[in-house]
Amino acid sequence: MRARAGTAADVRTLARDQWTVAGRYDALRPFHVVALGDPAGTELYVSAVTGAVVLDTGARERFWNWLGAVPHWLYPTPLRARPDLWRDVVLWVSGIGIAGAVSGLVLGIWRLRPRRRYPSGAATPYRGIGRLHHLFGIVGGLGILTFVVSGWLSMNPNRWFSGPSVSPQARATYAGAPPLPACPRSGTPPHRAPCPSASSPSPDAPTSSPATPRVAGAQARRSRGRRFSRPHRA
Repeated sequence: MRARAGTAADVRTLARDQWTVAGRYDALRPFHVVALGDPAGTELYVSAVTGAVVLDTGARERFWNWLGAVPHWLYPTPLRARPDLWRDVVLWVSGIGIAGAVSGLVLGIWRLRPRRRYPSGAATPYRGIGRLHHLFGIVGGLGILTFVVSGWLSMNPNRWFSGPSVSPQARATYAGAPPLPACPRSGTPPHRAPCPSASSPSPDAPTSSPATPRVAGAQARRSRGRRFSRPHRA
């Protein structure tokens, strides 16, 4: 494999790394990681199961993810590879953050006097940097609280937002169950109803109730009369 003229691509095999730690890649492991050696630092992840390229990363996006998404979501590979442990850690850390933000807001609002001001004439008892910290902390604390609460709720604490469990039949249907065979000689698409037999009427054929003996006899007499009657002469 060649990345460009005169440059051999570097290939290594792995089961999991920082960029393939999510569970959606489990059915595709292991991977052949092909480093193309281009200026962008492109790496292709080829599934050893399907042979398809399932992911490509660049040096720039890997760098910014290390600074952004990985610390934000507490996403180091050894922790994220254990979903239950990772979920508990995120819930506890965000829960402690919520408690800290709420306590800070309560104390900040309690010490704020917009009407009955302090002897200095200010709404806050602090001065200098302490005053800025107090005022900006109240405003910023609201944003931090909503940010941390949204992250905590996204982890579905106590399974509050979990719906009913999916049945195995529904899972098999979603995954793609093998199709049923088509009815012979009909060319109709597969269906779950039994194929009609040769003696059974077609579902598209018009249905009629059987005639009673009296009606059948009347129809036969009219038919014979039309057959043997002479044509009318003027």
